Amino acid sequence: MAVNACIAELRQHGAEINCRAEFVKGKRRFYYTMIKEPKA
Repeated sequence: MAVNACIAELRQHGAEINCRAEFVKGKRRFYYTMIKEPKA
């Protein structure tokens, strides 16, 4: 499963996830932080 599909699924279940992009050694990297867990 692709990371963006995972993130979308978690968000659909109520998770709050922040995403930030940084350039590391000339390549773009994405970092995700879960702020609020999904509903049970």
